[in-house]
Amino acid sequence: MNETVDEHLVLVLENDFALARLLTSLLQDLGLRVVVAADGSDAARLMTRHRVDLIILDAGIPPLEAIEFLRDASTYRLIPPVIVLSGQRTRRGGGVHPAFTVLPKPFGLDEISTLVTRALGGTPPGTGYVPPA
Repeated sequence: MNETVDEHLVLVLENDFALARLLTSLLQDLGLRVVVAADGSDAARLMTRHRVDLIILDAGIPPLEAIEFLRDASTYRLIPPVIVLSGQRTRRGGGVHPAFTVLPKPFGLDEISTLVTRALGGTPPGTGYVPPA
């Protein structure tokens, strides 16, 4: 079954409640569905229950580090595109994996909106993008 962009599901893995709430609001304003996990264990459980189209995660999430969560999640299914939010000084863009985009904190809302749009197929939200079946 084909899905329009507004049916995409984004998993936000962030233990900062205020930032998780801000990201949720932004993503919902873009017409996306959102599930939030505060740690790697919760995120892994959500990955087994939902088909996630994009993961936005904080690189320093306890009890699992971001890479450990992704390694564990890959045992369930293919990993969707990932935007890694990092408090460390890193360069913007790719890095650890071709599907990963590193976004150093602090970041602008326009910047993350653009990355989300690109990750979900490069078509602006609300334009009726239909991914291949």
